[in-house]
Amino acid sequence: MLANYIDWLALVVGALGSLLWAHNGPAAKYASVCWLFSSLLWVAFAWRSGLPPLGARDLRGVAVTLYGCYRWLQPRQPVRVTPQDPARRAAAR
Repeated sequence: MLANYIDWLALVVGALGSLLWAHNGPAAKYASVCWLFSSLLWVAFAWRSGLPPLGARDLRGVAVTLYGCYRWLQPRQPVRVTPQDPARRAAAR
């Protein structure tokens, strides 16, 4: 019975991540967090249902989503702007 609720919850959380990503707003970077939780729920569902191939597939999804979280949620390095050399500016004209 619990497995039935896990799969529906995984579906809803994954759909929320897709909506965040499709909206492409400031919260879009958190779509990968939703997908991570969705993948973990799918692994739990597969384990509770006795479906090892499905669990193995979703463990791969967890790994890919962890990489996505690393790429999207790390602090951005500030861009350093330096004034251009007047001689280089004149040469470019």
